[in-house]
Amino acid sequence: MAGEFNFKPGDVVNGSFGKLYMDGRNVAEISEFTGKLSLDGKDVKLANGETGKKNTSVSFELTIKVQKVFSKELEILTNIKDGKLNNYCDINVELDDPEALGAEAISISNCLITGDLDILSFQRGELTEREYTFSAQPSNVDVLERIEDI
Repeated sequence: MAGEFNFKPGDVVNGSFGKLYMDGRNVAEISEFTGKLSLDGKDVKLANGETGKKNTSVSFELTIKVQKVFSKELEILTNIKDGKLNNYCDINVELDDPEALGAEAISISNCLITGDLDILSFQRGELTEREYTFSAQPSNVDVLERIEDI
């Protein structure tokens, strides 16, 4: 077939090349990142008896797992003790595998830290990780770079 693209295994993006920046600081110990856009819809009843959907709201949630190097959770605890219950940060994420066909990067401003935080937990002989969840408005997400279709 003319114009068909035959990709090579090296074209597949490797997540090992992800970089995370929180408030401008490189968080080099990132082990997992998920940014999930959720579209919430309502049923629309049509005249012919069929039911369709219409999206009525959208949200953006982030989950970041890091190997523990810094005390971000203790900073958040201190802020809460000082009366600052809502802790925000700006996040930039880049995935740039040098063998892939391009890179992806987004910037998200005003991410609200949500969910549970492990303040002090560890196991003898095990590497320590922390997981953070954030909520952001989709309008605060800027696409900085994307991989174009061929």
